[in-house]
Amino acid sequence: MNSTSTPNDRHARKSQDNSERPAAGTQATRETVESVVIAVILAFLFRGFVAEAFVIPTGSMAPTLMGRHVDVTCPQCRYAYRTGATEENEPRRGVVETTFCPICRYPLHLDRVRNPNQRSFTGDRILVSKFAYELSEPERWDVIVFKYPGNAKQNYIKRLIGLPGELIRIRHGDIYSARKRFEFESEGLERVPEDRIVDVLRPHFEGAGIPLAEGATASRIARTELPETVGAQSIDAAWTVTDGGGRRYFVRLPGDTGKPAVYSDFAIARKPPERADTLMQTVHDTRRPGDTLVEVGWPERWRNASAEPQWRIAEDRSHRLEKTTRETAWLRYRHVYPSEHEWERILSTNRLPESIARASGELISDYYTYNDRHSTAPDNRQQAGSHWVGDLAVECALTIGGESGLVRLDLVEGGVHYECAIDVATGRATLSNSDGRPFVASDAEEAARADATGQVGTMPDAGSPPTAETPVHGPGTYRVRFANCDDELRLWIDGRFIRFDRSTAYAAAQVVEPRWSPLDPGDLAPVGIGVSGTPAELAWIRVLRDVYYLAIVSSRMNDYDRAFSESVIQDIFRSPEEWSSTSLFAGRRTAEFVIPDDHFFPLGDNSPESLDGRLWGNETYFERDLLIGKAMMVYWPHAWRRPIPFLPNFRRMTLIH
Repeated sequence: MNSTSTPNDRHARKSQDNSERPAAGTQATRETVESVVIAVILAFLFRGFVAEAFVIPTGSMAPTLMGRHVDVTCPQCRYAYRTGATEENEPRRGVVETTFCPICRYPLHLDRVRNPNQRSFTGDRILVSKFAYELSEPERWDVIVFKYPGNAKQNYIKRLIGLPGELIRIRHGDIYSARKRFEFESEGLERVPEDRIVDVLRPHFEGAGIPLAEGATASRIARTELPETVGAQSIDAAWTVTDGGGRRYFVRLPGDTGKPAVYSDFAIARKPPERADTLMQTVHDTRRPGDTLVEVGWPERWRNASAEPQWRIAEDRSHRLEKTTRETAWLRYRHVYPSEHEWERILSTNRLPESIARASGELISDYYTYNDRHSTAPDNRQQAGSHWVGDLAVECALTIGGESGLVRLDLVEGGVHYECAIDVATGRATLSNSDGRPFVASDAEEAARADATGQVGTMPDAGSPPTAETPVHGPGTYRVRFANCDDELRLWIDGRFIRFDRSTAYAAAQVVEPRWSPLDPGDLAPVGIGVSGTPAELAWIRVLRDVYYLAIVSSRMNDYDRAFSESVIQDIFRSPEEWSSTSLFAGRRTAEFVIPDDHFFPLGDNSPESLDGRLWGNETYFERDLLIGKAMMVYWPHAWRRPIPFLPNFRRMTLIH
């Protein structure tokens, strides 16, 4: 039987269906609320477990990351730079009035009324990955965010320097690390005679799987030679143990209740190429000479090394070698820049001060333009840079005119010339140094060979210089960078890192101090570019310097043995005849920091102005639980004050290295 329905039945069912369905407006509202709730939940999950945004308040990581700062362009040389304005974070504390260009040192007096962009900007906004260290361990040189151990509500951003179980040493601006191999129980170790210390230590070494050869020796480190440590990290006694294969260990007896520990020998902590590039700071750029300085005849920083000039400066500020020479035609850099007082004289008289005619240059220092300013803050002071920096780099746009010839790049540190010679005909680059010290195995090569043979130090074929094939082959224009950083030589061509056939690391002398003589200006002319056998042009040249870490601790804010005034230091930097007799360079201190297991040691890139692990008192580290994540990118640098507000500053949106 077929079923039938009347119109009244269909109307009744439709009415019933509609009564069970929400009204259209109610449905839309519900979906909107659900979407918002889900978005909020996802945002909290993202913030809690994946990534979080932070604002940089201070300049402790400058110039890598900016806190509150002034962002200006020098009116003389048109170089864009940034100067810190942390004092403006606190009302009525002070405002920045004058900044100084890092290239020409022009004092720029800020006009905040007529130029709104000369007012200070807030710090960089960065994105921090909270998930990065769930997949891998933190690595040295990472930029990290963590909770300050003295106040867990306060977040800090620094660069990771010390890893769990390490001994970190800051010496002459560089970082050295020693890995803890094992701890052991021993009482009265400090009373054991030196000729018996190896016999006492041998069972502990063997128990840790590190057999000592029969010829192993130990020497006690004199207390006067021990570096300064912090609070509970003090050392009662220490020994250097050398086994028969040449491998060295450092045995440390702590002054507190901790166990004696054995560390591998200290090795310099070398920055990976991308990190080293980030931490380099520009010292000079030939594209930024300064209009007034050119007008009054300020001495050129790049000068012909020979009495008969071979390089000439063209109207476009390029340096040209137009004749082919058999001998190398050298250009050498002299660090000659005007002081604030000299700028005032030049601007008022339109003439050079008489003293400039006698200026031969000075040492390159750890000058930070970010820290150099005049402000109304009560602790305002100008900072000229008080530490000699020997780790330098040179970069240039090089045009080769011939099919053959030789290009030589020279960097001087401690009187030693470190050179990269490139044969234009073949493109082969060869590294050398003037003191004849051999190149050594890289950290990875040395560790592998030491484990296999028990020997460390120079490579088996250390007598052969490192070589590499490069694109510098025949006529053309090439962008070349050569760096001496962390006791290692590095070369880039057209932005590509060049790998040599063997390690380019070298064993520097124990004592490295600036050198000068009438026959060799040494560190007074620390950078050179030489060409022979071909015409050449240098469209531009840049000089850069590495970061310099200060060996200061909470109980001592000076890393010299004795107090030198800033003016005295500057006078010494300008007086090469005094370098061999002054106590300034020999008086540079060393500081050590013990990192417990599962803890980390951070430092800021702006070493003179960073409140980091060095200055936290007895506990100079933070535990793993306080680690928030890895800084990944600057996603929103400050916007310029323009008619169209909030337009992003795309130029400074960058990944963080």
